[in-house]
Amino acid sequence: MITKTDFPIYFKEYGPPNQSPENWTRKQFEHFLTFNLSKINESSSVIVVTAANAPVQRILRDVFDISEAWRQDWNYTTDKTSKTLGGNASSLAVDDESFDALLLHNSWEHFEGDSDLDFLKEAARVLKTGGKVIITPLFFGLEGFVSTSPECWPYKYRAASEPPQFREEVPLIVNNSINQRYSQRHSVKLLLRHFNDVARLSPKIMRHFQCPRFWSISPLLSSS
Repeated sequence: MITKTDFPIYFKEYGPPNQSPENWTRKQFEHFLTFNLSKINESSSVIVVTAANAPVQRILRDVFDISEAWRQDWNYTTDKTSKTLGGNASSLAVDDESFDALLLHNSWEHFEGDSDLDFLKEAARVLKTGGKVIITPLFFGLEGFVSTSPECWPYKYRAASEPPQFREEVPLIVNNSINQRYSQRHSVKLLLRHFNDVARLSPKIMRHFQCPRFWSISPLLSSS
């Protein structure tokens, strides 16, 4: 269990009073789960995608001794000395087949417009054979929709001041209370279309019954 003393930034981001005790537990379980599902070890190369303020890169490096632990976020400035990548996750400044795992935590649903599919294509490019991209949790249903908060569009992300890009075929719900530019619940039809468009990734969807209060669906996408 990660303590407040071990990683104060982690606790400040996810712990009380900013977040509920349940969310603090859920986040730790989420990061532990992706570590185990990805099968990474000290010799692995890993990118924590859309890492924001989460110190997962530091935990992988300092706790699990993974020296090639990288982090990426739209708001970052690229600094390869610190293994930090800025810019869009759909266009990573790394070589083909150079990473063993890409880890996403509560982020893929915020990829705007077609950038969720573009990211899967990019993941297929940068993953080594047998590598994995872990997206958890996966929010989807029979009917998909996107929620958005127009009030936060100008300031939510430092690198994005323009309105989000939306899909015409996905229903749009305006909800300023969620403070999100873009939050999508993928339909089954859209997920299947995405998976069919990225032949190198083989999707595997798992439900975690051990912790149903905190978890819904987590997919594991493996390169063939």
